[in-house]
Amino acid sequence: MNLRSFPGQRTAAFLMLLIGLLASLPGQTAPQQPWGTQVVDLAMLANGQELLSYMEVRKATHTGENLEEGLNGKPWQKATSNALKAPRQHSVYWLRATFQNSSQRALTQWLVFEPWRLNRLDAYVFSERGELIWKDSTGLEIPQQERSVDNGKTAIPVAMAPGEQQRLLIRVYSDSLPFLSIRNQNPVAYTRQLDANESRHIAFLAGITILLFVLALQLNKTLLITGVWLLVAFIFESEKDGFFSTFLLPGLSDYSANLRVSAWFFTEYLFLVTSVLLLKLPLSRAWRGYLILAGSATALMSLLTFVLDGAQIRNLGVIMTAGFAISWLLLVPKALSNPQKGQKVVLSLLATYWAVSAFLLAGYTFNFYYTSAFAAARIYAESAIALALIATYTWQQKHQVAEAQQAVKSQRQRLEMSVKDRTRSLDRALNTAKKENRAKVDFLAQITHDLRAPLSTIIGYTRLRKSTPDAVPMADQVIEDRATYMLTLIDGLVNYARDIAPSQDEVRDIYLTTLIDNLVYQGHILANRNQNTFQLDIETEIPTLIRSNSTQLQRILLNLIENAAKYTQNGSIVLSVAMNVTPGNTPSMVFRVIDTGCGISEEDLKKIYVPFFMTSDSNPGAGLGLPIAFELAKSLGGQLELDSQPGEGTTATCTLPCDLGEIREQL
Repeated sequence: MNLRSFPGQRTAAFLMLLIGLLASLPGQTAPQQPWGTQVVDLAMLANGQELLSYMEVRKATHTGENLEEGLNGKPWQKATSNALKAPRQHSVYWLRATFQNSSQRALTQWLVFEPWRLNRLDAYVFSERGELIWKDSTGLEIPQQERSVDNGKTAIPVAMAPGEQQRLLIRVYSDSLPFLSIRNQNPVAYTRQLDANESRHIAFLAGITILLFVLALQLNKTLLITGVWLLVAFIFESEKDGFFSTFLLPGLSDYSANLRVSAWFFTEYLFLVTSVLLLKLPLSRAWRGYLILAGSATALMSLLTFVLDGAQIRNLGVIMTAGFAISWLLLVPKALSNPQKGQKVVLSLLATYWAVSAFLLAGYTFNFYYTSAFAAARIYAESAIALALIATYTWQQKHQVAEAQQAVKSQRQRLEMSVKDRTRSLDRALNTAKKENRAKVDFLAQITHDLRAPLSTIIGYTRLRKSTPDAVPMADQVIEDRATYMLTLIDGLVNYARDIAPSQDEVRDIYLTTLIDNLVYQGHILANRNQNTFQLDIETEIPTLIRSNSTQLQRILLNLIENAAKYTQNGSIVLSVAMNVTPGNTPSMVFRVIDTGCGISEEDLKKIYVPFFMTSDSNPGAGLGLPIAFELAKSLGGQLELDSQPGEGTTATCTLPCDLGEIREQL
């Protein structure tokens, strides 16, 4: 029968009729002496009052004791909390007490036992004369639909007529009895209390389910497992009241113990996995293998709850969860070495949960602290910790994304700078290649320019040789000298084409008079083109031998003489030679080429050393003579200066440092 829904009067009448019928039947008699420390007046007790202190207790000598052994067994003692403790072991206790109803109306109360997960509870109600008038059984071994009070709790109904006295003998069998509590409960008030608890459980479950759904939408493994851990922890805690097995899923009522113990195992295992994921620990192969093995062991232990008895599975559970707690401590050093922002906050939150769990495990193991009912405060704390972990982890993820974006931005900037640097390098390489190509073009232009003067000399003396037989020896000498000079220029051209750098410091002894004579011969030829006269002017004593680069020196002077001959018509050209000796300084030769040509304006003088610069498009030549002479003078350590007046002529002064050569006697 379902007493949970009985109205007060109907319930009392029904139970009085039942008691009357049972009293008329022949029953087993019990001793007449009072039971318990004193007679308990249920009509005078406050609702929810503890009854254990009014009872006597005796521990059975074996778990199979029957009613007769229970009635006649000794010794009995006052029931205390210490006398009723047998955690994680099979035990049978007998309790007895005497109840009365001093009121003027029928009384129905429930005796509610905690923990409610007792394997079996048998209650025997005797009359004042010692006759057995009623027997009831409840507990996990009794299907819920066969219990007198089918609300999922371990409760015994007590119904008494006005002024009636009853004696109650109770047999308690459990595979784990950390404590025992018996409270007097009004059926209506207690049912309302259970309904309120169920509403609170539903609110918790709805909130956790919504949170889990939101976390699943994030497609993040760490957040999802954190939500699953919170849900399993709620199942473990709420099953202390049998919320899932008796209310939400009544079909699991016979498996309440299996559900709660399995939720216990998975809560601790998921906490370990969640810690690894939230702390972002790089695990070795051994650690990954351990987590897989621990998960398999957790699933196996859940299956064993259907095979092993409650005491065995609880003892194994203590060992396994203690192993998880120790394993978590081994993760702490790795977590502390992680410099990631927010790491210490995550570790502190996890450490708080671990400390609470470790305390509860120790209390359960050594039986100094045990809660058999749903602890809302623990769920609040676990939910707060889980939400704080989720918020911190989400902040870390956003911070990592921001850092990654900043790193990508920095990398992009570095790449852009690298591309710019590479582009500049390529531009420099291209400019260098262009310069080198331009240098080759300029070199070829110089060679072409320099070849014209000796060729002109050769052609002029060849004609002289033909027209004047007396000048043949001198012409032959000049032709040979100019041909040798041209050969030197061509050798330089070939070497340049082969990327062989010309020797810039090819210094040798030069017979200065011979060099000047050759220049004079060529000067006459070049001057005669435009009906000019050519004259040599030795201003000071000059040495016989000087040390310099003969080829470069000839190129400078020939370019200056040729340039003067081009821009002078019916005038004169003078080659002046002098030696400048200053005490303490290196001697220098001063060569001047003076013409009476058209001259150069002051503005054009600033640009005259630029290759291919022409003062006028009608001017002869390529604009290379003076730039070549300037560069060659600079390469020999000297300088070239121009002084010109338009319409009056130009004076080109080339000053070159040189050492005096040594005259060696020929053997």
